[in-house]
Amino acid sequence: MLESASSSNSPFIIASVYPYQNWDKRWRWKGMQIYAGYVDDPRNTDNAWMETVAVNFHDEIGTGLALFPLEAGDDATAVRWTDVSSQLELYANHRYFLRLTAELHGAHW
Repeated sequence: MLESASSSNSPFIIASVYPYQNWDKRWRWKGMQIYAGYVDDPRNTDNAWMETVAVNFHDEIGTGLALFPLEAGDDATAVRWTDVSSQLELYANHRYFLRLTAELHGAHW
């Protein structure tokens, strides 16, 4: 579950991910909203379109979210941690979100 503060400029917090692991009691992660709004998606029509909120949860030393157990959702076949690169082939606006995140951290893009 992802809970957000009342303001769109406020940080996001992961309140609980897997309740059986008491994740919410062990970790409190603040995230930075990278983007919110319309996304260029082939399923968009004149009457219906996709919108999203992209949030960066940064794990500088790899001892928190880097250990997060990844599971593919219903619209994905595989999920994994990977190095970020401008050469990645990604769906819709995802490359744009990663570029914004890399710029936020002064990382190579």
